[in-house]
Amino acid sequence: EFIFDLRASLRQGGLDERTNLCIYLPIDSKFKKEILSAKKLSKTIREKIEKLAKELINKNKKKMEIFNRKIQRYWDKKIGKKYFNEIEKQIGIKFNKKYHCYLTNTVVGSYYPPHEIALHYAYIKKNLIEASFTIAEELVHLIYWRYWSRIFKKRLSNDIYEGKKWSAWHISEVIPDYIIVENPVFSKFKWNKMKRYEGYPWIPELRKILDPLWKSKKDFKDFLIKAHKRLKIK
Repeated sequence: EFIFDLRASLRQGGLDERTNLCIYLPIDSKFKKEILSAKKLSKTIREKIEKLAKELINKNKKKMEIFNRKIQRYWDKKIGKKYFNEIEKQIGIKFNKKYHCYLTNTVVGSYYPPHEIALHYAYIKKNLIEASFTIAEELVHLIYWRYWSRIFKKRLSNDIYEGKKWSAWHISEVIPDYIIVENPVFSKFKWNKMKRYEGYPWIPELRKILDPLWKSKKDFKDFLIKAHKRLKIK
């Protein structure tokens, strides 16, 4: 997903933090062309990207370490157990509850199967509500895709982004609205205030199609199968 987001961000214009794109790295125009023209990123290109990321991270390392400890205490003490119990209930399966969460200033909230997620230090503005919601959302993505693979008997690949208009990825990005944002169990954490459609302006249009399926579902699996069928996603 990192490479997919990196190329998408570069195509949209750049990696300046002010543009609020997925990835923030000081990449000049020459290196940008090199990345976009490569069919597969070479070891040299990957090492250069890694070096740029490390340099950026080191700028705010001490502040990030302090906030990292703060959000970890907050999650473990007030959220963790309740969150996993509710997500298990919503999806209807048992799953791994051990994940690695990294605080960085190079990528926005993101997930990396099978068990890693990232938070963007500047993006969450050192806010516990924003930070905890991002953790909750990215964890749902990891759990969701593992379940999706089991149901459809497919491996996770770039195929999830393919479709005439809608794709399997689009469905995955609506799931957090249903089981986190609009879930009264989590309103005490103020996650119901999150406006995910601001980052994904197509969500309202897709929800007009999926909301009836969500409301009439027998269970999560039933919704998932019918959603893919309704959107003609293979």
